[in-house]
Amino acid sequence: MNYYRAIWISDTHLGTKTSNVYHLINFFKHNSADSIYLVGDIIDGWELNKKWYWPKSHNHLLREILKKAKKSKIIYIPGNHDSFLRNFLSLIKFSSITFKKHSIHKTLDQKKIYVSHGDQFDSVRKISVFMNILGNFLYNIFISISNWITHLRNSKNLPHWSFATQIKMKSKNVKNYIERYKLFMVNEAIRNNCDGVICGHIHYPEIDNINGIDYYNDGDWVESLSALVEDINGKIKLIYWKEIK
Repeated sequence: MNYYRAIWISDTHLGTKTSNVYHLINFFKHNSADSIYLVGDIIDGWELNKKWYWPKSHNHLLREILKKAKKSKIIYIPGNHDSFLRNFLSLIKFSSITFKKHSIHKTLDQKKIYVSHGDQFDSVRKISVFMNILGNFLYNIFISISNWITHLRNSKNLPHWSFATQIKMKSKNVKNYIERYKLFMVNEAIRNNCDGVICGHIHYPEIDNINGIDYYNDGDWVESLSALVEDINGKIKLIYWKEIK
């Protein structure tokens, strides 16, 4: 069992066929922490509203999280896909899980890290309805191919490689979007008097430093199978998970 001061995961998108639930269950069986942050889009309310999809594996994951809640402090910060939970933040009492709009984490060396899903960035950009629908359609195709490649590479004991991410990063528009997003989130950290920011939302795991502010993105469990961890020495690291048998 790997033990950390904190773990951050986001964008598991439970309720969709593209969620790599079994990998995440395996991750939780082999990793624990004092604090576990669920940084949004854990449940995909958008897709569940269109068509109900909730296999037994999704319940298995929730049970695994509840087991963690017996020993770990769990903070759930809803994102845009599970935004329905934001209306009930003060009312939800679920085991030892705390629901918050955002949070501030203090590292071992007392740095303040602003934790937010990051979808507030979408309110300051404009995109047509048609482009949004087209983008989602193409994305779902890429994800299906990407997940097939992921399972194949795992069966051959090869390092994780995301086809969908590689395709996205060949687009100049996507690269520009990510850079604008990072600057926006860094400014959110500054606005909240923090030394850094941890977020998800864009499905692109990364650690960077921008204008003296630490930027961390924990990625997702659709494409990247990634998480952020703060180890016992206070260092925040990005890890990519490969199932342990």
